[in-house]
Amino acid sequence: MPIREDLWWLSIADSDVALFCQGVAGAKGFDVTVREPDVSPLAIQGPKAEDLVRDLLGDIVDEIGFFQFREVELQGIPMVVMRSGWSRQGGFELFLTDGSRGQELWDLAFATGEAYGVAPGTPHQMERIENGLLSYRSDTDDDTDPVEAGLGKWCNMDAGDFVGKAAIIARHEDPDARKLLVNVHIDGDMPASENPWPATVAGQPAGELRVGVWSPKLERNIGLALVPVRHAAPETTLDVDAEGVALTMTVTDIPFGDSL
Repeated sequence: MPIREDLWWLSIADSDVALFCQGVAGAKGFDVTVREPDVSPLAIQGPKAEDLVRDLLGDIVDEIGFFQFREVELQGIPMVVMRSGWSRQGGFELFLTDGSRGQELWDLAFATGEAYGVAPGTPHQMERIENGLLSYRSDTDDDTDPVEAGLGKWCNMDAGDFVGKAAIIARHEDPDARKLLVNVHIDGDMPASENPWPATVAGQPAGELRVGVWSPKLERNIGLALVPVRHAAPETTLDVDAEGVALTMTVTDIPFGDSL
């Protein structure tokens, strides 16, 4: 997020992007300070989120496009408001920039949301997989590159140099070295998915089922798998060892979100 011309925010989530940025800044000799700011996000998500945030902040929300933001104050509480979030239903994230005002912001949001039946919650695993919202290091591993994660259309290999460019080009010249993150349907009595499960084809290793959930909307188990390209074609069937429970997963080329 380019907050100002000389100030950018990068979401670190559970990653090491802060260390990565420090490494790039040091190696290139950039005149830049990399630090973690005092920012606390509060996400307001769901079909009534826009109405709630409009009541809270006013009509300024109508001026904020998807992944756009504004710096605002609410009763003196400073924040950055962005139309974003881990939900396809729509919503906003309020990035509080004064941690001492957190309880005030929470109370104001809940008081405003009473009319809409607001309740506390967490990112929803079922919904985010149904709608193709990826989770770094959950759906991928440390060795997954952007192309393998399905983000290749945002990688311009004809542009200038960037960290990792040569490695990505070299890897994708060798089909046997490539993996692909694919949507799968899962058959069998699937236990709770807490860790990746190994997949095989004809008894040979063939990647992993990274995450699996029951989809209430599709009325079946679905998931995301990281498999070698040679096993990534639609309708390919793979065996999965779910901690001793035998499952079968089938690659599908239909995005789950488009199926709903």
